[in-house]
Amino acid sequence: MNNNEGDRISELPGSVLHHILSFFDLKPAIQTSILSTKWRYVWRSLPFLNFHCNQFYSFETKRADGFVDFVDHVLNLLDSSSSIRKFHLSCFIKIDHSDIEDRLCRWILTALESNVEDLYLLISVGDEFQLPQCLFSCKSLRKLELQFYGHHPLHKLNLPDSMNLPGLKTLVLGGFRIEADDILNKIFSSCCVLESLKLTDSVFYQTRLDISAPQLKHLVILNYDYTVYDEIDINKYIIKLYAPNLISFCCHDYMSKDYYVLNLSALVKAEIDMDVEVYDKDGHPRLDEKCMRNG
Repeated sequence: MNNNEGDRISELPGSVLHHILSFFDLKPAIQTSILSTKWRYVWRSLPFLNFHCNQFYSFETKRADGFVDFVDHVLNLLDSSSSIRKFHLSCFIKIDHSDIEDRLCRWILTALESNVEDLYLLISVGDEFQLPQCLFSCKSLRKLELQFYGHHPLHKLNLPDSMNLPGLKTLVLGGFRIEADDILNKIFSSCCVLESLKLTDSVFYQTRLDISAPQLKHLVILNYDYTVYDEIDINKYIIKLYAPNLISFCCHDYMSKDYYVLNLSALVKAEIDMDVEVYDKDGHPRLDEKCMRNG
């Protein structure tokens, strides 16, 4: 390139620079500020925030020191007029910080107040941690992914009595124990345009799970963590699915559960993988009566 042509990248519109930086985690994105004076403050108006604890992880200490303060610092320096469209936070390393759960709530509230559309949380916190209740009445949300990592027993999901997520189209829940009988009814009744639901390594403590979602197009149920079933009798587990507009269905589960499928006339793609054996927390096969009968 001719030196007289100048820095073409820095002359790109702000929206294009934002798009380029959207592929970066926040730490390297901020480091681009040293490239030129034009790049110095670009990150402060980013609509896509990707925080990942790996950028701070030390193999020597097995810790991610500095991550919490970094997130605080970035959110404090963001332009007040900027809108956060996507907020992704991956913090699956247990962080020794006295008020990590309070800070986590503040981070979520900051995203909600900025009319976030895509919220992703992969976190490792105590079993008593409660998500802000206003999360379940955020009208701007289009995609919500909540993954609780590395806890046994699983994190309990509590939903408020009143929910309203009118724009939510994609919901992913992972690592939860769900005890209320009507929790999915709450979700479907409050998410009137929900098209995609994914449940991973979560346990429903009621013996019957009804998934009745006329608008649902994509459903994924993945249960790979066999230790989550130590506390319940899955021989009495019944899952009933009614989704007449379902296009794709992916299921990895255990044969000892009873699945009842009603009216899947629109189904185009199905991937079914049912394990015969359930394992205990030590990884040993736990042969149950139903599996032995079916075998």
